Amino acid sequence: MSSTNSAYSPTPISFASVPIQQIIENNRRLDASAYDMAVLKAKSLIIKNRYGFKYLRGEGGLIQKAYYPGRYKRIYCDYGKGVPFYLPSQLDEIYPKPSKYISEKTASLLKNDVIKSGELLVSRSGTIGKCAVASKTTIGNLFSDDVIRITFNEEYDLGYVYAFLHTETGLTLLQGNNYGAVIDHIEPEHLNHVIIPDAPVEIRKRIH
Repeated sequence: MSSTNSAYSPTPISFASVPIQQIIENNRRLDASAYDMAVLKAKSLIIKNRYGFKYLRGEGGLIQKAYYPGRYKRIYCDYGKGVPFYLPSQLDEIYPKPSKYISEKTASLLKNDVIKSGELLVSRSGTIGKCAVASKTTIGNLFSDDVIRITFNEEYDLGYVYAFLHTETGLTLLQGNNYGAVIDHIEPEHLNHVIIPDAPVEIRKRIH
């Protein structure tokens, strides 16, 4: 048996370049755990793409608004009573069924937070980065505060960003922080550091 096929062969070394400025900004950390190689390579790939790049959120970004409801006390009801309530794990279900029901009193405080047409929904904890476009089976329903609601300056960027975040590169960037380390949850502000190819409008419309 050759050494290359041996179970005792060493694990291949993973490496990437880290700009000195990034090390300084990251409290001068030199340990590998502070810089996930997959995130750094994904970021480098986007920076070097033929169209250039831009940040998802912030000045010149694609996102108009990104938020999630504040924490609130939930009053649950027996199954089938009250208002249906959904969890982030159900974002990719075609016909989601309510996991729980909350009282109408609680739901009335969240009437502005129901899912609306044109929103991109992104899970911010647990399996972070799971995303879905608001659809006929989710519009008007209540999802937990673990779901970020995102709207865009241009309608066609909804489909473009959705498609990007479903690529390995897009998801890797969404799940890493500005320095490359993998994170446990995301906040709307995190989207200020996520980059995306600045593709021409014609391409973005076609993808949407």
